[in-house]
Amino acid sequence: MPVVLSCLLVALALLLVWQRLRVVQLGYVLSTGAKLERRLEQTNRELKLEMATLTAPERLEAMARRRLGLRDPETGQVVRLP
Repeated sequence: MPVVLSCLLVALALLLVWQRLRVVQLGYVLSTGAKLERRLEQTNRELKLEMATLTAPERLEAMARRRLGLRDPETGQVVRLP
């Protein structure tokens, strides 16, 4: 009887240790996931800012004039449709 009881106590102790290790491991996984989420959110903010900068009407107009040689339409070039 004492041998069975001591085996049960050892098994219980091992189960508790295993559970604690699992909790710690999952904590590391959650921490890594949270860091990744923060990094991706920062990257998303940076990309949105870059997109806003690149698609600004003033910038696009300046590029069209400089690179493509576009200019304001002359009289008669604009046709208004009904």
